[in-house]
Amino acid sequence: MILNRSFLFLFFAVVGFIGNIYCQAIKYPYVATTERKTQIEYGFNKIEKGLTYKQVKNLLGQPDEIKPLYQPKIKNPKQIGTTYWYIIQRTKENGSVKEKNEKLVRVSFSLSGKVTQIDHWGF
Repeated sequence: MILNRSFLFLFFAVVGFIGNIYCQAIKYPYVATTERKTQIEYGFNKIEKGLTYKQVKNLLGQPDEIKPLYQPKIKNPKQIGTTYWYIIQRTKENGSVKEKNEKLVRVSFSLSGKVTQIDHWGF
């Protein structure tokens, strides 16, 4: 019975995590609330290489998108980490940065969960 409870707990934890990553629907055009924009812009200045997922979430809140990070410019690249995307503004879902009129912060993490790079554009 203990094994079954543990399995069910793990199953629902994984389903909830995956759902949180991939089922978060953003409606376009999207503009963050004033509070959310302030949190992202203020917290962005405090992000440093080496911080953990939890530390970044404490500063910026829950990311709007979570995506895998792959080796650059390599055929059949391996995943080398994860990126958290914090969107301030995006007018449409697809297109170039300019076409989407994006303002956002992207935080890249290694596979060990430490910040490796911080990028922003549009502000």
